Amino acid sequence: MTSARPLAAWSQALARAAGSFDGARAWRSAGMAVYVALAYGPVIVLFGAAAQLLVNSPATAARLVPTARTLPILMRSVAFAATVSMAAVALAVLIVTASWGRHGGRALQMRWAVLALAGVPPYVHALAWSSLMTLLGAWSMGGQLGWLGVRIQFTGLSAAAWVSTLAYLPLAVVLAMMACEHVPRSLREVAQLDRSDGAVLARIVLPLAVPALVMAGALLFLITILDYSVTSLYQVTLYALEVFVAFSQSNEAAAALLSAVPLMVVCGVVVAAMARALPRAMMAPDRGTVGGGWWPRWPVPMRAAQALAVGLLVAATGVPLFSLIRLASLSTAALQTVVQAGDEITYSLAVALSAAVLALPPALAAASWMHARRPSAIAWFALCLPLAFPSSLIGIGLITAFNTPFLPLHGTAIMPVLAGVARFAPLMALVLFAQRVRLDATLVDAARVLQGSTWHGWRRVVLPMMLPGVVAAASVGFVLTLGELGATLIVAPPGRATLTMRIYTYLHFGASDSVAVLCLILVVVALVGGVIAAVALGAVAGDRSAADARPAGGERMVNDASRGLAP
Repeated sequence: MTSARPLAAWSQALARAAGSFDGARAWRSAGMAVYVALAYGPVIVLFGAAAQLLVNSPATAARLVPTARTLPILMRSVAFAATVSMAAVALAVLIVTASWGRHGGRALQMRWAVLALAGVPPYVHALAWSSLMTLLGAWSMGGQLGWLGVRIQFTGLSAAAWVSTLAYLPLAVVLAMMACEHVPRSLREVAQLDRSDGAVLARIVLPLAVPALVMAGALLFLITILDYSVTSLYQVTLYALEVFVAFSQSNEAAAALLSAVPLMVVCGVVVAAMARALPRAMMAPDRGTVGGGWWPRWPVPMRAAQALAVGLLVAATGVPLFSLIRLASLSTAALQTVVQAGDEITYSLAVALSAAVLALPPALAAASWMHARRPSAIAWFALCLPLAFPSSLIGIGLITAFNTPFLPLHGTAIMPVLAGVARFAPLMALVLFAQRVRLDATLVDAARVLQGSTWHGWRRVVLPMMLPGVVAAASVGFVLTLGELGATLIVAPPGRATLTMRIYTYLHFGASDSVAVLCLILVVVALVGGVIAAVALGAVAGDRSAADARPAGGERMVNDASRGLAP
């Protein structure tokens, strides 16, 4: 009898421990640890190698400071990225304000369709615009426009800035739409009683949208300054290319990291500004969009600027399609080109799909962990800091980490997948967090009352309600990995190349009809992924004709789950 009492006490203790175990919290913590390992692992390995190099050779610390040759390149990179990001955000605000009063019902959901264009890689835009300018240049020199006596030159930094701005304009429009959603419609309606539409925009809407617009500008700045695909095509050297060159010349991973530190410091400052704006930018948006039910009368100069911005968005859409279709139609061996690139196409699709699927669980766990913790700006900074890592540096770090007897993954087909995960898991986490804050709090609270455990409630109610965000995040990861170049170029196994690598290699030999055929295939796949993300984001935003209607689907989930979760 006495021996049974300790056994009963142990059983009760185990039962209490099992009852207090929070499966959802454990899953979030484990997923967050995996996220940190995937996003920070490559750079942490490089920091270890750099520390060892500095100990063995202290003179290499001089590489941490920009030289007389690299300092102007760094300053040019900062100016270039700032110009592109500010121009894209300004044009996006004009486009969004021009759309107010011209949508409703289904048209309100279709406004997200512009996201489908954001997946087209920038170097495809470079090919399209270079081809168009070459055609116009031929006309101006002796053809249909020869009487004008105008010589068209499309080279250098200005051409790269033009192409980059239009390439990122669709993404900027989406970010500007999300920024304006955080402006309460009620404040705008009250201000309209006493002020003109222009004053309401300048003194109410834009100031309240500033945090989200700062986040949008910071994100576009990071994307621009870390990408060298467009500028290198126009013979413009940015600092991101210097990291790749440093590794190519010395074949030392630590040397590449040391040369990248000045660029990472600049990007870290931008990420810090982004982290300060994110807590307000990621708040649950107003039920009704600020432009709903508003037929503003803008001043004539603003209407002219809006018309120009909308025209540039149309050009960003039409020029790539027109140029690629025109060049592809000139090809006499289009089918042969597709067949020859069949392995690259298949491999690219497999890599993009695998990266999107592999990055989803840690990104979802990171988003859930951040939402449960009510994070500070420091936590936001830690979540977004991987966005400041150059893509080539991530590739070098992956090679260093997996070129060991313990993890012999270097030279395998999984390396480009890991590169896509490391690069785009932070963006996927932001998309998923944006969906999490948009869930109806009353439905989540009802699920907590009826649930048998936190894990069951999250799995049966919260996760199904987050499904549109999951689809959107996976589509974003798929499209971005499909067009990824910097890290893939370094980690791709011998004899295996992605479609992006094949296109980029051919672009350096001049635009041709064969390259246009491959670009057209890439654009079609990117558009499909972008359309899926746009449809999912429309569901995430809760766009509907009755803006304050409660999602009946969520109610059905709670009612159905209550029968299976109630204790």
